Amino acid sequence: MDTTSKLPRRTFGERAQAVIVISFATATAMWCAGYICRLPALALPAPRGFALLILCLGGGGFAAGSARVDGRRGAWPSGLLTGLGTSLINLLVIGSLIARPESRDMLPHAAAWVAGYLCAGMAVAALGGALAGLGAPPAASGEPANWSCRFAIVGFWATLLLIVLGGVVTSKDAGMAVPDWPTSFGANMFLYPLSRMTGDIYFEHSHRLCGALVGVISLSLCVFLARARERHAVLGLALLLFALVVLQGALGGIRVLQDDPRIAVVHGIGAQIILGLFALLGALVSSRWRTGSARIAPGGRGDRSLWRWLLAAVLLQLALGALLRHRGQGMWLFPHIGGAIVVLALAAVSGARAALAHRQEAILRRLGLVLIYSVGAQFLLGISAYGATRFDPSGSSEVLLATTHQVVGALVLATAVLLASWGHRLLAPEGAGTPAILPPGAHK
Repeated sequence: MDTTSKLPRRTFGERAQAVIVISFATATAMWCAGYICRLPALALPAPRGFALLILCLGGGGFAAGSARVDGRRGAWPSGLLTGLGTSLINLLVIGSLIARPESRDMLPHAAAWVAGYLCAGMAVAALGGALAGLGAPPAASGEPANWSCRFAIVGFWATLLLIVLGGVVTSKDAGMAVPDWPTSFGANMFLYPLSRMTGDIYFEHSHRLCGALVGVISLSLCVFLARARERHAVLGLALLLFALVVLQGALGGIRVLQDDPRIAVVHGIGAQIILGLFALLGALVSSRWRTGSARIAPGGRGDRSLWRWLLAAVLLQLALGALLRHRGQGMWLFPHIGGAIVVLALAAVSGARAALAHRQEAILRRLGLVLIYSVGAQFLLGISAYGATRFDPSGSSEVLLATTHQVVGALVLATAVLLASWGHRLLAPEGAGTPAILPPGAHK
């Protein structure tokens, strides 16, 4: 028996956990909003974009101030700390605002600009926290928030944003818009001037910066889970995730340096796998996983096997889709169409079994319904994307449909991962004498 199971699960304050997680969530929301605001097709005026970012930051402070930590509301101190945390994370992109457009140097008094930015971020978020503190106090009853699970969810959504940006890069054929790596046209990647990020350069460079954000999140999540004394299996998965994110970044750089579309195929599949692992990590640290127990269910053995086959089929289909996207239609079109039919059939049966045969398990029922709807939407998106590719190549409709098709495919994979995992956790094979999973807290 591992002696670490006797240690308290949380070794640092609940307020610190809340501030860290909400800071990363707020930064991710700001990055998403900022990316949308500067899309060439939208190009919101700077004042409107700035107001949207301020709203995101204030919302993060409000969320931190509303969170019940250590039995009471966080109010403005939690908002202040969240503003500091969010602003520190956003330093990954602030360098593009304090760099000289005509050179690789920073503007005069750059340190003062950064200090002012940090103070302004703290003030805005503190105001949001103070507004939250004016409301009614939260109820004292109920379990404390599971910040480990929420952090994994933040990593999931940040990775999904990265997949969206990568899909746009592929659809716009902008993978070589910035021909060097890890520098950007010879400049430090984090100091490349925003004024130069136009056209395809904007798509490619934004993708690089978002990859850095996911890397920081995955590393911070490892430290967070270690401090929270999570199970060894959870820590191992978090470390694997971080290693895969680093490898994914290196593959992206090698793809640029060698201009090799074969590496782009592996790079595209890797992002989807990372998203699925973030979903798995969120399930492993959830309160339901810790407290749930497997029950003997008729047909449980067959359903668990069916859901594993579904996961394997979705992975193979995503690989075929990546080959089709990066290597041209040619010989990969018909295998991809055939794979889509197989996945559609498996998903229909798997989703129906989860939603109907195991409807007493709310998690399985919801995942079954999500699987049916998402795979159906994915099949229709695939047909639409193929038509757009044939009749409007590199046009706005092709970019939108092909990217959405890729993103929904990633969500289908995450759903398949969760269905297979929760099926293994909650369903014991018929005739089994003991649950298939060790009780929560058992470390061997």
